[in-house]
Amino acid sequence: MKKFKGLHSYLLNKRILSESEIVEPSMADQSNLITAHTQRYVKAILN
Repeated sequence: MKKFKGLHSYLLNKRILSESEIVEPSMADQSNLITAHTQRYVKAILN
């Protein structure tokens, strides 16, 4: 997402974080998404 790329750049430029402190998360699978969203919503975004 564009907003997260901006945040990433900001944190590095201000020396709040270094590259070694930043971890890229893996994609959530359907079972994880359903814990936070309705099954209908998850199906809509995955299809």
